[in-house]
Amino acid sequence: MQGKFRFSRQEHKCNCAMAVNSANKWLGLMAVTCLLAVTGCSENSEPVKARNLLLITIDSMRPDRLEQAETLFRKPLALDSFRKRSTDFQSAIASSPSTLPAAAAVLTGQHPRALGYPSPTRPLPDNVPTLAEVFGSAGFETKGIVGPFSLGDQTGIGRGFDSYDAPRRNRREDYTTAERARHYLQSKAEQGPPGWFLWVHLNGPHGPNSEWDNAFGGIVILSRMVEAEAVGNARQMALAGDNRSPGKLPLYQQRQGILGHDAYMRDYHARFLAGDWFATELVDALKATDQYEQTAICIVGTHGESLGEQRQWFTHGNNLGHEVLKVPLWIRVPGKSAQIDQRVASHVDLFPTLLNLFDLKAPTPTQGIDLFGPLDGSGGVAISETYPPISMRREIAATGAKWKAVLNPAGKLRLYDLSRDPSEEHPIDSETDESSAQVVKALREFEQQEPAVQSAPISLNATQKGWLDSLGYSSAEFE
Repeated sequence: MQGKFRFSRQEHKCNCAMAVNSANKWLGLMAVTCLLAVTGCSENSEPVKARNLLLITIDSMRPDRLEQAETLFRKPLALDSFRKRSTDFQSAIASSPSTLPAAAAVLTGQHPRALGYPSPTRPLPDNVPTLAEVFGSAGFETKGIVGPFSLGDQTGIGRGFDSYDAPRRNRREDYTTAERARHYLQSKAEQGPPGWFLWVHLNGPHGPNSEWDNAFGGIVILSRMVEAEAVGNARQMALAGDNRSPGKLPLYQQRQGILGHDAYMRDYHARFLAGDWFATELVDALKATDQYEQTAICIVGTHGESLGEQRQWFTHGNNLGHEVLKVPLWIRVPGKSAQIDQRVASHVDLFPTLLNLFDLKAPTPTQGIDLFGPLDGSGGVAISETYPPISMRREIAATGAKWKAVLNPAGKLRLYDLSRDPSEEHPIDSETDESSAQVVKALREFEQQEPAVQSAPISLNATQKGWLDSLGYSSAEFE
């Protein structure tokens, strides 16, 4: 099977002083980032063997917003400096447009189907090895620090970590997650063997605004730095009574008394800017130690965000459009020259790729390939899927360099020529050439795979279901 498919509020109370300090930190980080962009930063010319791994995953970060940063934010993003010093996989595709299955694909090298369709009430199966388990068995110190309850202990995604720091409420805000990760990185200064593996998951642009954001102005400050996508757009958003009604603003994103389209678009972009800075803060914290040139760093988006595409507003998980599947993926390896890689990459590819950087082998076959391995000439095909109860329906998509095929629950196939129709608005009825046939073949073969046996479901109490609803899920559909 290997290589066949490429396929809170803060938990303690905040005060105004913290709000001001956090805002100052963001502004200071922006200034430093701008200075680095002007002066540049040298990389080692000689290859250095990586001894540590820093993996940062970020929700809801659309690559097209990175490309439009100069317009939207009036300056390059802080992470742009890191991107330019990394291998930039510009055709990376999410295995699923939802946080848990996407993160699980990264940490296991398996698509959701091979994991028994995990959800907040169905843990990952025990017989599938995780990155943390493989690194841990090789003697690495392993730690995970995550923001949302959807990646909590009950999901099993923290299995194998020596220490797994997950929230005990709906979510931990990024300023707290980043602060805890920064302290961990600082504690690694001048540490000898063994090496370490740190996974940090940031909420990034994922809504809603926290009460801290709304009350103390962190996002308000940032939103003033953002150009609204539709300047002067006075459109009023229709409000949904749930998290899934198309064409309306989902319940979990709604702010009391706020109806304007521009307000919500500014909120999304302001959270995008905050997530960008917090991720950069972690890279800079590592640079301040002697561990930077011994550490491989991978920054990857878990999924994108619908901003009106397919009649979905400020949400994700309910379709397989480009807006929710295309994600940023950058890997910096000490001593390796920066480059742009256009091959189609998948979340499942990261498991073998990151292990191979450390000469570690997966104990069982994976569904991914080593992204630094030789090209096969095809450009690759990435598989993505949605499934209940995380999504409204079960769909499968296969994305290639030029073509994309989507199979709906009724078995109807939609084919898109991405070179002519990148927005996927005009489906084609049948295959037109060898490359489109390759994509359809990959989809059909994946469809025929038997799903893994599901783990026994776990029960959530009413409070925990409310936490899921506040993150955009529909808890009434969970067992």
